[in-house]
Amino acid sequence: MEKLSIKQISILDRLYKDINSSTCFTSLEPLLREAKRVDKSITRDAVKKYLSTQNTYTLHRRAVRKYKRMRTLAAGLHTEWQADLSIFDRLSSQNKGFKYLLVCIDTLSRMIFVEPVKSKHSEKGYLPNFTDEIFVIKQVRLVPHQRPTYRLSDKKGELIRGWFYANDLCLVRERKKEDVLYDIEKVLKKRNFDGENQYFVKWKGYGTRFNSWIPASSVNWR
Repeated sequence: MEKLSIKQISILDRLYKDINSSTCFTSLEPLLREAKRVDKSITRDAVKKYLSTQNTYTLHRRAVRKYKRMRTLAAGLHTEWQADLSIFDRLSSQNKGFKYLLVCIDTLSRMIFVEPVKSKHSEKGYLPNFTDEIFVIKQVRLVPHQRPTYRLSDKKGELIRGWFYANDLCLVRERKKEDVLYDIEKVLKKRNFDGENQYFVKWKGYGTRFNSWIPASSVNWR
């Protein structure tokens, strides 16, 4: 993928980050179209590379939900469930306030389990909508006549459970370390080590395994 020039970055920054721009925080196609009006030398690959460095794009881009997937093969009873939500909100007054039915089907036995619920929202989601953590492709699984799937690991080499389609992934390019600021979720401990004040912190978007001691002087308080 081609290297971006300072001029190209300046143009794309202005088009993507200026709230008065019609392409502010948009996606690849509108940004590419507008960038070519300013500089015809800017290519699709250049815009892709630029967007891969922008957190607002990599974290919040529109997810592709409908795409061809591999067949689901269950290893045994209750190892693979498919779930959907049936909506009966118009009948809630006759059903003690219950508006939905959560329907789960065991893919092997075809047994159906139904649970009435009053809301589509839980107190805490099973999975977060996004994370600040960046993962690495560890393994690619290629099956004839099937879409490729990918196994991921975190920066410490621990494998992430499950396999992912390309549509589930988004390319992220890290900036130089001196240009990156990481958000701290919480300061857990404080200490003085060899005359230096240090904080033991939990990083926002990262698991507890990444908790670490850092110099207090490196923290920028907001």
